[in-house]
Amino acid sequence: MRMFRSLSSGLFATGLVCTNAVACFSPSNQSTIFFRDVPPTIEAPAIAQVTVVELMDTPANRGIRQYDGNRTSYAGLARIDRAIKGTIGASLIRLVAPTSSCDQPFRAGETGIVIGKILSDTGPIPEFVALSESFHERRMREQSRFGVKP
Repeated sequence: MRMFRSLSSGLFATGLVCTNAVACFSPSNQSTIFFRDVPPTIEAPAIAQVTVVELMDTPANRGIRQYDGNRTSYAGLARIDRAIKGTIGASLIRLVAPTSSCDQPFRAGETGIVIGKILSDTGPIPEFVALSESFHERRMREQSRFGVKP
C-alpha cells in the first residue's frame, strides 16, 4: 500500500510539472496568427494582409509537418498584399508564428491579416514575427464589438 501511495503521489507531481503537454485540451484554446480584422486596442508596429506562398523548414520552427493531408509549418515566405500599419519595406517577408502547443501552424496559400513586428536585420528578406490570437479571445472580442454578452 505504501508503494502504491508513493507511486500515485509521484504520478500526480509529474502531472503538475508537465502541464504544457495538455495546455490545449479545448479547441477554443487553439491560436492562429491570422486575424479576421484589426482589433482596435492592439498595439503593434506592423500590420499587413498577407498570403503564404511557401513553407520553410527550420529547426527553430519544428519543421514542416503533415496535418490532415496538408503540409504545415510555423515559418514561411509570405507576399505582402496590403500594408495596413507600419513600413514593411519589402513585397516578400519571412513569416514566423509562435510555436507553443496551442498555436496552429499555417499552410501555403493561407491568407489573412497578421499583426506583429518586423526584424529588418535578418538578411535580404525581412522577418515578420507574428502575434497569435486564441479562438476564445477572438469570439469574446467579436461578441463585445457587437454588444453580445458572453
